[in-house]
Amino acid sequence: SLGVVPVRAVKILQDDANLRLEPIHISQGSYTFTRQSNRIIYLLAPYMFLDFVDLQSQVASRYLSQPSIPPRVNKLIWGQFPIHNPGTYKIKASYFLPGKRRPVSEVTFNTIYSE
Repeated sequence: SLGVVPVRAVKILQDDANLRLEPIHISQGSYTFTRQSNRIIYLLAPYMFLDFVDLQSQVASRYLSQPSIPPRVNKLIWGQFPIHNPGTYKIKASYFLPGKRRPVSEVTFNTIYSE
């Protein structure tokens, strides 16, 4: 495993601002959307880029005054951001009510990233 898992790279968007949770939904323990107005967006690439730039900065600062730099470190300092590999990525989404420390529901699913 490489790096730290990005825990905030998934955004759930709801287009319909007029949805209301009624008492019947609470008693049933669920809510069904009436139309396809929701999207799940996987924002892995921006988080990967920020991590890459942060690592570059830390490594460059550490080796700034060193007489020699190992080839792997030199590659990181002067290299380009690596391409995000196409494939299937597992996502675990947790829903938290405001002020709660534990999720009220969780779902795990796969998303496919392609170029």
